[in-house]
Amino acid sequence: MDSQDLEKRWAQYDAFSLDDLSRGNCHQGDLLYVRGDVIEIVENTTADWALGRCRRRVGIFPIGQTVSGPFVLALSGYTARNDKEMSFKMGDVMPAIPSQGVYTVFGNTHYGECSPTLLTTIDRRLAAEERRLQPERYYKYSKLQLNEIRLVTITPQNVENFLACGRQSLFVTIHKAPLEAIKEATALSYCWGDPNDQKPIFANGTLLYIPSALWRALRRRFPESGISTYSLPEQSRDQGVSKPEAIFWADAICINQEDVLEKNHQIPLMRGIYSDAQQVHVYVGEGAESFLALVVMKVITDTAENFTPWTIVPHNLIRERMSRMDWNSVRDFISEQVFRRSWVIQEIVLATNLTIWYGMASINLDQILDCIQAITVNHVRHVDSLLGFPGWTRNQGQEFQNAITQLHNLANIRSRRHEGTEVNFLQILESFRHSRATDPRDKVYSLLSLASESYRNGIITDYSTSNTVTSVFLDLAIYAMTIGDIEPLLRNAGASQRVAGLPSWVPDWTHDARNILPSDQYNCGRAEEECLPSLSSPIKLTIKGSLFDTITRKSGMLDWAGHGDIKDTFGTLSVAVMLIYRLLSMGSEAVGASGGAYPNGEDLFTAVWQTLVCGLGWSGKRTQEDDKKHCDAFFRCYQDELLGALATNHVPPSTGTKFARTHEDLAMHDGDLTHDTKSKILMNESIPKLSPELEKQAQLEDEMYPFLATMLHHQAERRTCITEKGYFGTIPSESQEGDVIAIFFGLRVPFVLRLLPMGTYQLIGPCYVHGIMDGEALQGNDEGVDFVLV
Repeated sequence: MDSQDLEKRWAQYDAFSLDDLSRGNCHQGDLLYVRGDVIEIVENTTADWALGRCRRRVGIFPIGQTVSGPFVLALSGYTARNDKEMSFKMGDVMPAIPSQGVYTVFGNTHYGECSPTLLTTIDRRLAAEERRLQPERYYKYSKLQLNEIRLVTITPQNVENFLACGRQSLFVTIHKAPLEAIKEATALSYCWGDPNDQKPIFANGTLLYIPSALWRALRRRFPESGISTYSLPEQSRDQGVSKPEAIFWADAICINQEDVLEKNHQIPLMRGIYSDAQQVHVYVGEGAESFLALVVMKVITDTAENFTPWTIVPHNLIRERMSRMDWNSVRDFISEQVFRRSWVIQEIVLATNLTIWYGMASINLDQILDCIQAITVNHVRHVDSLLGFPGWTRNQGQEFQNAITQLHNLANIRSRRHEGTEVNFLQILESFRHSRATDPRDKVYSLLSLASESYRNGIITDYSTSNTVTSVFLDLAIYAMTIGDIEPLLRNAGASQRVAGLPSWVPDWTHDARNILPSDQYNCGRAEEECLPSLSSPIKLTIKGSLFDTITRKSGMLDWAGHGDIKDTFGTLSVAVMLIYRLLSMGSEAVGASGGAYPNGEDLFTAVWQTLVCGLGWSGKRTQEDDKKHCDAFFRCYQDELLGALATNHVPPSTGTKFARTHEDLAMHDGDLTHDTKSKILMNESIPKLSPELEKQAQLEDEMYPFLATMLHHQAERRTCITEKGYFGTIPSESQEGDVIAIFFGLRVPFVLRLLPMGTYQLIGPCYVHGIMDGEALQGNDEGVDFVLV
């Protein structure tokens, strides 16, 4: 059912007190909300309870704590003059029923009438019309000068107003300040979310609508966190202590979002704002399991403590440490939208003093990144799960894996920046292609603060309607080409584009493209030579290279995105066997036709497995002897299935049943998990040992995992092929038989091209061809030809 068709209710109370949240008294299935939130009813479970959706979460809530009518906000205080009216304070939020020119408003224990002039409906859509008719009610921005910003202060008077209305409304004071003043302020980072999901605050006594996520961040961080102006003002006053004002910067408040020229001026200043701010607070969201997530992340990190990077934590230690860990709490935290938002990436990377808030928990970024490191480079995992997490949907698994990848990239970029190492801007864009932005142009503008000075000077932030997404991406590509960044430009381009009007050699940064081949590991086109492309028109790029070969046969595409079928681990293992079977089948015919050897003299087996992993090991470096051992372990584990597939031309769907013990073990342990944090963690029952046969199988799984993970990583959104000269390749999924493989002089990887009727070429994308990745295909006297890419 569409969201617009669902019945909506308004929350009369907060779902839980802060004491409940901090003590873990709320269950994972409970819906979290605050007074005034809109709850969509998904299903009525009983007469008193319903399954509802609020702030992108689903959970159970009591219908009796909600009302069907909208809420109104008191613009000023009012004292009742008779028993038909009701008194209220400025900022009170109350359910109301409009009738015959008056509102009937409801308090906790009583109700009464009120004039509409004293109230405003908390509805962003209605507020737009009200602002047009009564602009004096709303905050009006004044112009900023060069290098001037706005700051938000929470004064003692703001606190008094906040307490007087029962902490239902937020009051702030906005003022102008020089950019240097940010050194005494806190910069806030959060996820905007749905543009229509906004709530009003009182800014300098007038209304200002801000994203609901920011509203919740302010309410929790300032009024109730115990660390700021809103904390215990009465105690401070009694002790005669003048509590300092809370000063902060938040883009939704401090930048006039309706003024394009101001946005164009202020957004480049965010580099200095988040770098120089006294501290940066990242608001992740509310979470009933926030403290549990912290504990589990600590266990994950400690489990990998004594293992070097790219070394697998063995299955017996995983069983000992991770058998009863609640991975759902970690998944919910790491998959939060804030970590996928383009703007938050630069804010986290730039910050020097950073705190992350999740529910009532304060988290250090290093705690998160250490956990990500353990999962990524030591394969700390759910007990005995080779690839997936039983009970998770495919989408949940993909969201988790994408979030892990993005946080791993964030850690790398942040570390290199704080070490003083400059990172290529196109590499930054490449690292965060999974990030999200409401305005597609922000895929570039949001990360521009992390770019070198040349890019910041060459790319001008422009939010005018005439500057389309196509224009932004094309202008960036042209500028990158003029300063010599042709390699990272072309390796991110190709036929997978979705933005209309882009030439094939211009990357579409809105698209979650396939995993990019690390070109620094190859030298196909002799990188020591200079690459000098030229533009013969705004959309035609001419580049010199050599036409190497033609694709004569390609494998079919599997219905698989490369993140593992999380709902069915066995399905993913079948995919792995199918990938090997298909290339072995095609390759054996090609090698047989050429006399029994691969073109470079290697045996069939070596050419197949090297092609499937694109010549790379688990760490992303070129393959070594240990990588061959991991491959041998996989073939030992699945030799029966592979031989059977080659004999029958069919991969049985039961492939992977050797891992059935995963589900047996989990069925035994998952029932023990409760909603109480301690009982989820502090369990001392002995873990059943594996039988000798399963123990041997588990050791083999540990040994083969690096090969399996690397193959699945590089084959996602790709297919394998055989060329006319008998070479094996891994090519973009959009490639077709008849496409050609070209080597551009000075670039490290070959590319698949498609000849067009006018003699020009469409760039399909970079590829791996086994046996030519170190320059073997180029002759010393090869002068090459000009390829015109459109």
